[in-house]
Amino acid sequence: MSVSSGKGIVTFPDVRWQLNPQALLKGELYINLQIGSATLPLEASGNIVATQNSLELNTTVVTTSAQWIINRMGNQIPGQVTGNVTIQLNKLVLTKQGCTEFSGNGVFKESQFIGVLGRFDLGNSTAEFSCKNHEIVANIQQRSAMLKSEGNFKMNIQRNYTFVGNVLPDASLPKSTKRLFQLLGQPDDNGYIPVRFYGRL
Repeated sequence: MSVSSGKGIVTFPDVRWQLNPQALLKGELYINLQIGSATLPLEASGNIVATQNSLELNTTVVTTSAQWIINRMGNQIPGQVTGNVTIQLNKLVLTKQGCTEFSGNGVFKESQFIGVLGRFDLGNSTAEFSCKNHEIVANIQQRSAMLKSEGNFKMNIQRNYTFVGNVLPDASLPKSTKRLFQLLGQPDDNGYIPVRFYGRL
C-alpha cells in the first residue's frame, strides 16, 4: 500500500485487514489492520474506526527503525541514527479540526548517532503522547552516558511539524568533542545547546 505524503510516496509492506460488518450498521467502518512483519522494516497492528466526522486508532502497536521514521520526515538530521522504535497508541482521535484525544507512549532503545561529529551512544529515549490545540504532541527525553536531550514534537492536521529541544553533552567528553557539538548552536550558561527541526510529513 502506497500513501502520498509531503515527502513523496510512503510504501507500507504486506498490508492485511479484516472488516467488522456489525459496525457498518452503526454507521462506522471498523478495521483490524496488520502491516509488515518482524522481518520487514515496519511491523504494525491495531484497530481503525472511521465515521463521517472522525478517525480513531486504538490498541495500536508499531515497531520500526529510527532511520525509517527519519526518512519519512525528510531526513533533515545530518547523520545516521540506529536503533529500533516501539510506539504504543492507546487511543488517537482525529477530526477535521485535528487531534482531539491522544494517549500512548514510545520507546527508543540502545540507539546510536553516526555523523560528522563521530559516533555517539544515545542510550534510551521515551516519548509521551497527547493533544494540545488540536495538534499531536510528543514530549521526548533521551539519556545516555555521553549525551542528554529533551524536546517537544508537534504536528498539525496539515502534517506540518516542529521539534524544539536542547542537547547537553556530558562533562566527561573531551573539549574537542564538545566544540564539535557547538556546530549545532551556541550553548547557554548551563551548557544546553538549542536545536530546532521543522518540515512536513
